[in-house]
Amino acid sequence: MKSVLVRHFGVPSNRSVEVLVDFDLDATQRDLQGLAADVLGKEARQDRIEEHERGGGPYAQGMWAAMARAGLLGACLPVEAGGAGLGPVELAVLLRETGARVAPVPALHALTAALAVARYGSRRQREALAPLAAGETVLTVALREPGAALAAAPGTTARPDGGGWLLDGRKTMVSYAAQASRILVPAREGLFLVDGAAVTTRPEHTSTGEPAATVTLEATPAERVGGPEAVAGLRSLALAGIAATVSGVLAGALGLTTEHLRTRRQFGATSCASTSRRA
Repeated sequence: MKSVLVRHFGVPSNRSVEVLVDFDLDATQRDLQGLAADVLGKEARQDRIEEHERGGGPYAQGMWAAMARAGLLGACLPVEAGGAGLGPVELAVLLRETGARVAPVPALHALTAALAVARYGSRRQREALAPLAAGETVLTVALREPGAALAAAPGTTARPDGGGWLLDGRKTMVSYAAQASRILVPAREGLFLVDGAAVTTRPEHTSTGEPAATVTLEATPAERVGGPEAVAGLRSLALAGIAATVSGVLAGALGLTTEHLRTRRQFGATSCASTSRRA
């Protein structure tokens, strides 16, 4: 348990309130962290990542399947889909491990979408997440729109059509759009699911090599997941997931740098020893 100084509304500006905040992982979270580290330590070795890159596939399907067999993909999925029903903190724990190993899998996008559906969707929609827990499919989210900030209100529109909805709009930089069976789409009227086969995609270049596309929606059939509150919730989950992934990438880079300095030899000594002598 750690204490931090925080400022509360209603407290004079010259006063601070000390609050105890627990930043430590609980037993379940530590177990999940250990399991993810063990599975990805084997599946996301450098030689396997290089083999995947030479193959040119959109993601490492063998790694994705291994994560499913270990229960990692189902950890944060609802019990209706055969998952463990864990939440955003556990998702962050898992994404930090995938980031630390730069695992070429769509975990950030698929699991963020799934957690949003688990939180805001119907029972039928939650049950439909079962193939993701089994590693048989991919989901993704379509948050960005042309020329708009990530936090901007969606320009995509939805209109009722019989018992369903039709969506019109354009989304950019949608990761794994061409591989996703379903895409979670924020619109002015709420949050919607569309079939990946029902949209038009145009590939986009990314600096990471991750597959992405512009997604065009033209009277695209959709089913409603939730209202505007679900859009805000998805955005919060996505930002938390991005932060966790980036945190893992930085931790992994630091680990590689430290190991390089510890083992690299120059002028008959390791870099660390040479640095210590110069200091």
